[in-house]
Amino acid sequence: MQENKVLWILGGIIILGIIGGLFVSLGSKKSGSVQESMEIESLSSENTRMEREGARIDDNDMSIPGEDMMESDSMMETRGDLSDDTMTKGMSVGTYEAYDESKLAMASSGDVVLFFRASWCPTCRTLDADIQESLNDIPQDVTILDVDYDSASELKKKYGVTTQHTLVQVDENGDEITKWVGSNTLEDIVSRLQ
Repeated sequence: MQENKVLWILGGIIILGIIGGLFVSLGSKKSGSVQESMEIESLSSENTRMEREGARIDDNDMSIPGEDMMESDSMMETRGDLSDDTMTKGMSVGTYEAYDESKLAMASSGDVVLFFRASWCPTCRTLDADIQESLNDIPQDVTILDVDYDSASELKKKYGVTTQHTLVQVDENGDEITKWVGSNTLEDIVSRLQ
């Protein structure tokens, strides 16, 4: 009798262990599924945002948005391109593009600002993101040139740049008009132009 009671208790414990294990297993699968669903939703909304800005994303690219802050020169050069919406409205906007010395000539008919930016710099990424989101708000006579802080030693020396997130307004000869550190928005950049 005592033996049967012990067997029933052991059997119950084993059954409860199996049921508990199934619940834990199903819970972790469900949790993983929810996390995957959230990542896919995040990527989908990032795709939509980038499509509005005229960029293309490969649907098979499962990287996390913002994970790699480095950009190729060709990607940087397309930043200032006009979107179809802007062209159809007949509006012209300024540009945000990779630095090239020949682009300093744009200062003869507008304002040119050098943005000394490092990919590892959080405040640089904040300003870059604001400019990216506001591309259509760049005044038509403003050109913002993205300068790689880590590789532009000569330019840093020329303008006395000692920290990333420095902005330098220049004339068509590349001479400094004004310099400041720490704008967080496109609006702030435009308000500081002389």
